[in-house]
Amino acid sequence: MPCAKRPNFCQMLSSLAIVVVITEAHGRPLQHSIVIPASPRRTLLRHALALGVPLAATATLPRPSCAAQPTRNAAELPQFDAEGKLLTAYDEETDFQVIRSGAASVRILSGWTQGADSSLADPVMGAAASRLAFSKTPTSLANISELGRAEQVQVTSAFGLDSELVRADMVAASKRLADGVLYYEYDLALPAKECVPELATACLPQQVTLLSCCVRDKVLHVLQVDISPSQWRRAGQALKNLRSTFVVQATAQSA
Repeated sequence: MPCAKRPNFCQMLSSLAIVVVITEAHGRPLQHSIVIPASPRRTLLRHALALGVPLAATATLPRPSCAAQPTRNAAELPQFDAEGKLLTAYDEETDFQVIRSGAASVRILSGWTQGADSSLADPVMGAAASRLAFSKTPTSLANISELGRAEQVQVTSAFGLDSELVRADMVAASKRLADGVLYYEYDLALPAKECVPELATACLPQQVTLLSCCVRDKVLHVLQVDISPSQWRRAGQALKNLRSTFVVQATAQSA
């Protein structure tokens, strides 16, 4: 029927892309589907889901018929157990280097470099993190558990973080025990100050911050890793694994 007589129907057809039906020799269809072109909102939601940050609303996206084969990159290399120990399967495959600050240390991939501004970079992927920083503060606490449950801690004031992080959402809170020391670990998402009103429910964070904190020998130690959305997509898992290697050794006085 001509489009002049059914304009609404033709307008609908013009917004759809039809995937050709593949048939067997016997004429039976193997696969058919209708693909709706990606809108800016769908694209934004996919990126938000890739960041792992909860959204107020999400859309159901079409599932691809053939899953792409996963590629191996730096974000997938190191894996650690609940106590932050490197799993044996990766011991012979992955090389690391140690960054130290007094009694505190962390392990990063051997190919990564730390800039003068404390940023991390991969020679292939590029920037991996905006900042990796250690801090320590004398405290009257004997154990970080004295602050209460990990998810109830007001992290900005308790750990002396940047005031900007007061706005951050606590996406995850957990604890880890290594060498008898309890660590509290956090994933924070700092929301953007401005979002497009039509896409406000899918507004991406402007920064992800990973924290690992402990108390040892009356000193509060904090590891802070600041990450942009693009850095998080390319190296997020590697940075979370990096955080799990953060340890603080006993001082000579207490040893």
